[in-house]
Amino acid sequence: MKLYKMLLDVDHPANDTYNRGDLYTSMGWSSNRMGKTNQAEKYYDKALPLAQESGDSLLIGTVYN
Repeated sequence: MKLYKMLLDVDHPANDTYNRGDLYTSMGWSSNRMGKTNQAEKYYDKALPLAQESGDSLLIGTVYN
């Protein structure tokens, strides 16, 4: 989880809307696997608007899943 948070803070062109949404989705998945469902939901709530803004239907579907 620490690495995900570090990646969100990186100022790099690859840290665009899609990748930020993907990171939050991964953080949600990881939190869910650790049994932290409330935290997972917060990460998914951050991921969804980024996924929608990116227009990537696979990422949007992953967040909803």
